[in-house]
Amino acid sequence: MNSYYISRFLVYVIIFTYSLGGCQHIPLSSKKEVAIRPEQGFQPTKVILQASFTHIVPKQTKANQAGQIETYVRLTDQFGDSLKALGRFHFELFEYRQAASDPRGRRFSINGVQKFDLTEINANQQHWDSITGNYRFTLKLPGVPDGPPKTVAMQVTFSADSGLRLEGILVVAQRK
Repeated sequence: MNSYYISRFLVYVIIFTYSLGGCQHIPLSSKKEVAIRPEQGFQPTKVILQASFTHIVPKQTKANQAGQIETYVRLTDQFGDSLKALGRFHFELFEYRQAASDPRGRRFSINGVQKFDLTEINANQQHWDSITGNYRFTLKLPGVPDGPPKTVAMQVTFSADSGLRLEGILVVAQRK
């Protein structure tokens, strides 16, 4: 009989101990999306290359302008709303691999990496497009022997001084 009361006592102690500690949901984070607690305020949790605005602008011979990629990037907070943030944008341009699970082929050697430092407020404001709520960048089109590519795979990485790092990938094509 003593063992019955001891085991019952131990069960109550365990239940009481767990009820004091409670359960806390700890969200998991990844490279692409980061969970932020409400007390941390509004911070970027995702970087999105905007497919509807981003496109390749071919070389214009009349204006003697080299080809470029008009790029629009949106940072979103934990509620999915766009926001501004101080940080660095690192773009990598790759050959497009059609019908592959990862569309990134070899990285272009000429203009394959382009960086923008938006840690200063003035530089940040210069790239902000208040109409679309996106950052706007003009990238140089990669140089290849056969002429500029009509489709590329683009990866953007946003990094902040706090250690935050977010990535996004998009296939970009020349508009007809």
